[in-house]
Amino acid sequence: MRIIFTLLALLLFNVTFAQHPYYDALKLRKYISDDKIFAPADSLEMDTLVSIFKLYNYSGTINPFLTPFTSEGKGLSDKDAKKATLNLSSIIGSVAGVDVTTIANGVAMLMIDRAKQELTVTFFNRFKKFAEDNPEFKVLFPKTTDNLKNLLAYKYPEMLPALRTGFYADLNKITYNLDDVLELPRYNELLKKFPEIKITIRSIRLIHELESGESHAAEIITKFAAFEEWKIASSSIGFNNFKSSVKLAAIFSNSLRYMPDPVKKEKDVKAWISIKQIRELVKDTITFRIYLGLVYQLVVIDNITWCKSTAKPLKTESISFAVLMGKQKDNLFLFENKLTKFIELSETVDKLTDTLKYKKDEKIALKTEDYYSYINASLDIVDYGFSIAGLFDQDLDIAQYTLIARKSNDLYRHLYKKEFTQALSNSMDILEGVSIMIKEAGDTTHKKSLKLLTDVLPKLTKYGLFMANIASTDKPEEIRDILDNAILPVGSSSIKKNTDFNVSVQSYLGAYGFSNPVKSSTGNGNAWTDKFGVFAPIGISVSRGFNKGPGKNCGSLSLFAVLFDLGAIVDYQLKKDSVTNSSGATQEEITKNYKIKLGQIISPGAYVVYGFFGNIPLSLGFGAQYGPGLSKIESSGKTVFNNPQWRWNAFLAVDIPFFNLVNKSKNKKSI
Repeated sequence: MRIIFTLLALLLFNVTFAQHPYYDALKLRKYISDDKIFAPADSLEMDTLVSIFKLYNYSGTINPFLTPFTSEGKGLSDKDAKKATLNLSSIIGSVAGVDVTTIANGVAMLMIDRAKQELTVTFFNRFKKFAEDNPEFKVLFPKTTDNLKNLLAYKYPEMLPALRTGFYADLNKITYNLDDVLELPRYNELLKKFPEIKITIRSIRLIHELESGESHAAEIITKFAAFEEWKIASSSIGFNNFKSSVKLAAIFSNSLRYMPDPVKKEKDVKAWISIKQIRELVKDTITFRIYLGLVYQLVVIDNITWCKSTAKPLKTESISFAVLMGKQKDNLFLFENKLTKFIELSETVDKLTDTLKYKKDEKIALKTEDYYSYINASLDIVDYGFSIAGLFDQDLDIAQYTLIARKSNDLYRHLYKKEFTQALSNSMDILEGVSIMIKEAGDTTHKKSLKLLTDVLPKLTKYGLFMANIASTDKPEEIRDILDNAILPVGSSSIKKNTDFNVSVQSYLGAYGFSNPVKSSTGNGNAWTDKFGVFAPIGISVSRGFNKGPGKNCGSLSLFAVLFDLGAIVDYQLKKDSVTNSSGATQEEITKNYKIKLGQIISPGAYVVYGFFGNIPLSLGFGAQYGPGLSKIESSGKTVFNNPQWRWNAFLAVDIPFFNLVNKSKNKKSI
């Protein structure tokens, strides 16, 4: 606030008059002889004499003390006296000629920064309100929620680093909180009705076991197929098909599990048979056919079937995987290809498992890359197992359900690589997938609960992606760009809207459009010309708020008296040129080789301004303004001037009050 006041004071009172009567009287005394003031012959001395009288606006007019020295005789000539005249127009001319480039640039940059800060704080206030109103966010991002509650405790420069720490912590733990969202009380009815939701929750927790080392990838597939929720009858085609896909993956996985020889007492036990063993199996056609026959029987026992929609509405047909296998009984190459691919993936998992075990035994520090490689390979084989059914019939409807499983896998992959934006997108895709599955089930009795989920997802995604982008970088310029993209003109600068009467030193930053009369080319009168530009005035605002209570803020109405207009300077400051620095890198630079005189930014005018309702820091104004003379600063730094004239303006801008002069609340007490 002190900086703002100082800059404005300098801008308003930059010209000072150094009158020192005592010293000036001593200087004038040497020009008096015989009680008269004589004009010195030396031109420099004459200029000194004239300049002293100019300081006191004296030109030989009646002054009871000075008249005796200037009335008659050999004194100042009329011409010299006129030199000392300082009328109103010369005062204005003198002040207007003062160079205020540095001050104007400072105020312009301050306005730009303040506008961004106003919008940024507003964005976080809305962010805070969203977190308070939506338990999904609280559960998913608990640390961030706590930080947002204490938002006002931070000064602006400290606010973002504190929030970023919370973003980073929450995103790293998102897999532990994601399933809790679906267990909120508001979704209890959905949880009871739709086994799909419990399956989603269990699948996320199951992968936790993979991450912690509690379960191997082979065990993950087996446990997935053993979920109790698969036994619940469902009318959803997608759900039933996904169940069959998971069970089929478990059948093939278990059919290729490695059985250690109890006699050999092997130390390093693999999960699946080796590449060498699978090649020996497929090489012996008879043995391979026997193997496929046994798998066929397991498929029949578990009744692995899929449903497909038909051309007739509400009609479906069932397809048994046993039938699909039977159709391919002579195409052994198809089975060989799929099983070999599965074992190749499994061998990668086994090798990485051995590597982790070796490093732990040898007390070699494990890196994030070690865990990531293991998790990634394990998820690859789980993913491939779920897709086996689709390899035999591409028309099977399992896409939406396998998508959730794959998104869960991708979520872990991206978290291990600290790719928070992608991880957040995966999380939202999982929740979105659940809502789509529920919709496809055709249930109409739980519309309210489903609507709660579908309504919160877009904003949850919006704020979550913002958090992910901030957490993914520590470069100031990238964080600045993220904020610029995220903040919206909503929220803050609301003091005047909540008080009965307010007077403030005020500025606005936005866009204007105007029409001004100019002489027509025919010379028969006036024509109207329309223009648009950057609006950045400074002046005094008298406002009245229309706050009728909580949730009923109707905005404010202001009379804004303009003193200066820095629009051309702000516009130039916002234009950045790319240049190459000494290291060869490209950076943005603003050329500032220009001079601004005070008279070129003086622009008196008046506007009626409406401040938008709620906490939106936007204002819409209409009024008239004279000037300013400075209309544009070109990229080269050249200033362009126009003859000032009155014009009608309409503007839409961010409200930037610098400081309050008078502020009275509804009870008439000054704030």
